[in-house]
Amino acid sequence: MKERRGDSAAQQLAVVVPSPEDVMRIPTSAPVIACTDAIARHDYWAENGDGVHEYHSQKNGDIVHFLTADSRAVRPEALACDAAIQIIDSFAWLTVQLHLLFAIYCMEQDKPWEGSISIPVDRILGDLGMDKRTDWTRSKKICEVVKHAELLNSLAVKIVAWQQGGRNLSVRACMMWDVAVDFDASISSRTGTASLQNVTITVRAGQWAEKFLNRESLLQYGYLPRHVLQMDTYHNPITVHVVLYLTNLARIKIPRGQPMRFRVETLLLTALSEQELVEASLDRKKRSRLADQWDQALITLSGYGFSVTFEDDSYPAALRDSYFDDEPGSPSIARRPRGYWKQLMKAIVEINPPEDNVRLLKELRR
Repeated sequence: MKERRGDSAAQQLAVVVPSPEDVMRIPTSAPVIACTDAIARHDYWAENGDGVHEYHSQKNGDIVHFLTADSRAVRPEALACDAAIQIIDSFAWLTVQLHLLFAIYCMEQDKPWEGSISIPVDRILGDLGMDKRTDWTRSKKICEVVKHAELLNSLAVKIVAWQQGGRNLSVRACMMWDVAVDFDASISSRTGTASLQNVTITVRAGQWAEKFLNRESLLQYGYLPRHVLQMDTYHNPITVHVVLYLTNLARIKIPRGQPMRFRVETLLLTALSEQELVEASLDRKKRSRLADQWDQALITLSGYGFSVTFEDDSYPAALRDSYFDDEPGSPSIARRPRGYWKQLMKAIVEINPPEDNVRLLKELRR
């Protein structure tokens, strides 16, 4: 029997279509999206000529992120190059998760730039699905959350010459997040060592939030299945980037009735650099591995309730994983056709969010 391409991916996936209570309202304003990319894409950071490493938004170069040592400073100053690189290299998926959670939590406040919100660590562990992990102790989980929360405490942002709807949305250099951690440790009677039991993380959004995280910006948010923030990036290295990109675009396209149709190459570039795609095109093993990861991404999205529709002319059945076969018992695909890579990069796929998300997004138009 031929081995079905993507078999392991399909077996790992428990198909869970999100219910309405599993949908989180997530801010999609420009600084939130830019900060997500800055944390996730280490390759986007570059030295500005003065020894300072900066991230410039790829879609709008007027949003600039940099690293600072003093989160309490009125005007944050950039860290020296080597210190900044060390922090950038420490950014991981957990840093992204906490950034997005902080944005979600702070958006619940009337004026998040004026006050702060105290978050029990158990809420964070639950929202990220970390409470279900059995390979880490509770102390380990808390230590990891604290470490990455403190990394966010190093991120600053400035927004230059930004005009929208006749409003000046420029923001001088400020912290992205002001994070404080309160510990509650207990002493083990058996070992005599301290163990973390409870932590409260207090977060205040920087001044950027006054213009980009307020109730007047009614269209500056989308909807995300809670499962996405709990995703295992080891088995889903591409999926996270793609789903966050789709969430941002859905907020714009769906209320306007525009189709969520994309070239595969466009979606891969949300997670990879152009150089990585070029290298894959020249190396058979890299091509195959990346194509498998792309199939895994589509399977995972489908399992989370996203609808995946292939354009027959550009994305024929021979390029698709047999997970998406409509006919039970159809022949399994053991190998991709010769010369598949160029065709796959140009293939068109439509990916729509779960039905509950689509309904909520369409209501934004009313």
